[in-house]
Amino acid sequence: MVSVIIPVYNGAKYLAEAIDSVLDQTYQDWELVIVDDGSKDKSLEIAHGYAAGDKRINIFQHAGNINAGVSATRNLGLRHSKGDYIALLDVDDSWYADKLEIQISCFNQSATTVVVYSQLETVFEVPNAKFPVICGSGDPGLNKEFYKDLLKWNSGWIPNSSIVFKKNLLEKTGLFK
Repeated sequence: MVSVIIPVYNGAKYLAEAIDSVLDQTYQDWELVIVDDGSKDKSLEIAHGYAAGDKRINIFQHAGNINAGVSATRNLGLRHSKGDYIALLDVDDSWYADKLEIQISCFNQSATTVVVYSQLETVFEVPNAKFPVICGSGDPGLNKEFYKDLLKWNSGWIPNSSIVFKKNLLEKTGLFK
């Protein structure tokens, strides 16, 4: 199963589109973990509306409904995730319908693959900008710092919403900082 984690802070404008892109996946063995980061808009209302219609959608908040920041919010989602794989999805992003199917097939091609990231097309800020097409990676023992950098510091050249990784990778890297 893939645990899809969406951190939300005042993301009502985009949340429905992000959730719909998960619901529309051709790969259906997933859970959606929506974590609110102290939103003041209708984000929680939207999330609860979707959760009422699909038992795979779970909603969490920080104690006291505080704004703790995106790293703490992703970490809360990771703590509640049950899947063998983690997929990150930012609230203002959406996926093509076959995204998870293609990326899970990359994992199935090689037992040593622990992270798969992919091309991303930006629509909001920089029309038609694209990142390189990359599928898969090797054993984290061969390039340990890359994985640590990727998962803890978000180096900026790999889009968050393109990443799927094996959850057990967190044993080597720890959570987001």
